[in-house]
Amino acid sequence: MKWNTIMRVGKVVLLEYVLTALLLLLVTVLLYRVGLSEKATLLCIRLIYVAVNLIGGLFIGKAAGSRKFLWGAITGISYFVIISAVSFLIHKGFYMEIQTAVIACLLCLAGGLVGGM
Repeated sequence: MKWNTIMRVGKVVLLEYVLTALLLLLVTVLLYRVGLSEKATLLCIRLIYVAVNLIGGLFIGKAAGSRKFLWGAITGISYFVIISAVSFLIHKGFYMEIQTAVIACLLCLAGGLVGGM
């Protein structure tokens, strides 16, 4: 891999985290104002995973020009790995249920793949 492509993926993942922060802020406001249920909040978080990785896949796909699926997948997996590492550091452990981790990983991967297309 060239250094240029690694930097490109890093910039896209950084963009994804900025979008994630903004969307989570919106969900927080909705939670406060409307009183979203736990299921609705979880659904919003999963939709955020897909949406930001879709957008990230779009950006990396346009920038890469070829192998768009691959770059979308790399972006989605990178997003998942970083979010899991931060979660691990904050909570002093990995996901409580492996099913939750698998779902999050697949959502991030699918969003990146479809966006890269």
